[in-house]
Amino acid sequence: GLDSTAALELCSCLVGLASHGIAVCAVLHQPRLSLFELTHKLLLLDPSGRTVYMGPTEAAADHFCSLGFRAAFESSRENVADLLLDAISGAIRPSEQTAAPSDQQTPHGAARSLDLAEAWRAARADTAA
Repeated sequence: GLDSTAALELCSCLVGLASHGIAVCAVLHQPRLSLFELTHKLLLLDPSGRTVYMGPTEAAADHFCSLGFRAAFESSRENVADLLLDAISGAIRPSEQTAAPSDQQTPHGAARSLDLAEAWRAARADTAA
C-alpha cells in the first residue's frame, strides 16, 4: 500500500492520463478527501459485491441522502468517502422516513447493504422509466 501523500501523487498522474483519453480504473481503500475528490465516477459495492451506487462521485452523497442518510452527511465533519463506507457497512443507519427498513440488519451490516443494493436497482429503474 501507499501512504496518503504517495497515493495522492499517483492519482494526480492518473488524472493527467485520463485527461488525454486514457481509461483509468483504480481501487481506493479509505482515500483521504483530496484524493476522493479527484475521482470522476464512483462504483460502490456491498460486502457481497453487489452495486449500491455507480455514477458521478459528486452525486453519491445525494443518493445516500435520498435513502435517509441526510442527517449523517449534513451533521458530520467526516470525510465523505468514510461516510459512504459507514453507510454501506451499516455503521450508520438511515434516520429519515424514506429509509429502507433496518430491522433485519446482521452484525456486519449485510442486510443494510442488501437493502442499499435493492434501493440502487429501484433508483435506476425509476430513471430508466
